[in-house]
Amino acid sequence: MPNNFSDNKKVPVLYPTSPDNDEIDLGELLAMLVASKWLIAAITSIVLMLGLTKAFTDKPVYKVDAMLQMEDNAPSLGALDAISSLMETKKPALAEIEIIKSRMVLEAAVKNLNLEISAQPKYFPIIGSAIAKRFKQHNKDDAVSSPLFGLSKYAWGGETIRVDTLTVPADLLGKKLLLIAGKQGHFSLLYDDELVLEGEAGKPASNAEQTVTLFVSQLKCRPDTQFIVTRLSMGKTIDQLTEAMTAIEKGKESGILALTLEANAPDSAMKTLNEIANIYIRQNVEQKSAEAQKTLEFLDKQLPLLKEQLDSATTALNDYRTRHGSIDLDIETQGVLAGVVQIQTQITLLQQKRDELRQRFTESHPSVVAIDKQIDRLQGQMNANDRKIEVLPETQQVILRLARDVQVNTELYTALLNNTQTLRVSKAGTVGNVRIIDYAVLPDEPINPKKPMIIAISFIFGLIIGIAWVFIRNAMQHGVKDPDVIEKQLNIPIYAIIPHSSNQEKINTRLKKNQQRTAGERAILALENDDDLAVESLRSLRTMLHFAFLEARNNI
Repeated sequence: MPNNFSDNKKVPVLYPTSPDNDEIDLGELLAMLVASKWLIAAITSIVLMLGLTKAFTDKPVYKVDAMLQMEDNAPSLGALDAISSLMETKKPALAEIEIIKSRMVLEAAVKNLNLEISAQPKYFPIIGSAIAKRFKQHNKDDAVSSPLFGLSKYAWGGETIRVDTLTVPADLLGKKLLLIAGKQGHFSLLYDDELVLEGEAGKPASNAEQTVTLFVSQLKCRPDTQFIVTRLSMGKTIDQLTEAMTAIEKGKESGILALTLEANAPDSAMKTLNEIANIYIRQNVEQKSAEAQKTLEFLDKQLPLLKEQLDSATTALNDYRTRHGSIDLDIETQGVLAGVVQIQTQITLLQQKRDELRQRFTESHPSVVAIDKQIDRLQGQMNANDRKIEVLPETQQVILRLARDVQVNTELYTALLNNTQTLRVSKAGTVGNVRIIDYAVLPDEPINPKKPMIIAISFIFGLIIGIAWVFIRNAMQHGVKDPDVIEKQLNIPIYAIIPHSSNQEKINTRLKKNQQRTAGERAILALENDDDLAVESLRSLRTMLHFAFLEARNNI
């Protein structure tokens, strides 16, 4: 047979010996994989190298966490407990979480820490940041790395920049500005290769139109080192901060809030999360103080009115006694007066409490509805006392009504005056109902990338791809791959199988390089390697043909 099977030199292929036989030979399968071991190893190595590159060049991600506790009630205020019940409104944890992630809190944190300004050294692509990180780990001093490969524009380790102020017009928000360091702290700021401004570290700088201002408080690097400076919009910065931060309640109705934040810089992540926690605590205290201030403003408006009513009632009572002389009330009438004063005082206090609640709630709020029911009940008791007063002599009715007005106004004015003074003391020492249990601390290790996992997955994935490639390549090779198929399907005898010779490939390569053959050069496989497997197969073919001719008719 001709060497039609020469392409199968190293890849035994799993093929059925006949169309009706679909059995899989595990031995042939294993032989195919063993024959392609170098191909599988090469593919696995390539994928593994890609995984190693990703594991050691990806920016590390650090995670910091803090813990807060929400208390049901503020600390006891003694005599103010009756009034503090008007201000306490317990909020569920979900509401507190939304407040923490609100623009009110996050925007304050962004402004305090200048998070909308990004200033980073420009590293060599792919491997530059990893080299700079390694240099920083091995050099604890303030040294700056020398440029590698003569590329002085890239940062190679030890470079530091801090930008405290950066204002740009709206069309440059989110755009990357290039800061090129000069000598002795000088720098140039460019956009699209056009000079925007020039300045010096430690001094404010601005362009001629005053549309771009920049203050670099710290700049440590070699001359010609480049930095990427960006000013983000407030909305974009808050969105990024919201995505990086999580806030959950640990346990159902536990009142414990767990805050986490992920970022590439561990110190920045720690400062940001602690600032968010402090701002949230501060606004919680300010909210309590604002509620006390509103109540104080309400009481301050009521006190002059009550003082005026008290003076009027006292004057009316004195005038009546002057005209009609001193009138004594019997014991029963005095008891009715005491009851009327008590009920009227309660009604007036409830009405004031209702007016204060109406500043925050509607008529249908449960607190307002409950006060209305109490007022209605006390009004019924007042009506009953009024009927008792109607049976008294006219003189006693008048003196009782005037005495009632004086006592009611006196008690109301005294109670509100005491509450006002107590509330002022409370406002001065207002505390919130949230406290910080754990502040964020610097993490020891990054949470991403997980280098061992990436390397293991890369190795396994590369091995799977290599094996799959061998199967796919084998399935794409059509034609006869098993000599037994010819004998069984075509009934044609096979006298010999000539394998592919690697030595013949070497001879062919040498002949292509030397087009003019030198004298005495041997270019025949049988002369150079007479024991080659292909040569032995040819000898076997000659022998088989010799014996076959003995039985052939007409030498065919």
